Amino acid sequence: MVEKHEVFEKKYWSASDLKKPVTVEIETVNVEVLKARDGTTSRKPVVYFRGTRKAFAVNATNFDLICDVTGESNTDNWPGHQIELHASTTPMGGQMVPCVRVRAPSKAKAKAPPPPISDESEDPADGIEFA
Repeated sequence: MVEKHEVFEKKYWSASDLKKPVTVEIETVNVEVLKARDGTTSRKPVVYFRGTRKAFAVNATNFDLICDVTGESNTDNWPGHQIELHASTTPMGGQMVPCVRVRAPSKAKAKAPPPPISDESEDPADGIEFA
């Protein structure tokens, strides 16, 4: 058996996709014309991630959050940066509704630092002659 989301896959990430936070690497950012539920259209940045088919339509709040996480205010500089997508809620039309928010990847998912240099490594003084 399959679940509905597997058969009717949506193009964009939604809160219901995020049972747990997911760390993704930004591959590209395009400004695209998107149609709202009320039929109006607007231009928004759409972020595409390495290794996923789903894109992320970015609103003003998430734009600012991505800028904070990446340290980059220009979307041209976002590719290569990792962000974490997580489900949250936000007020809309007098109700709290599900949404996707952005934050820095948790330390557990962040890249591990390189291993320390062992004592068996090459001596930096090798090859230097002392008088």
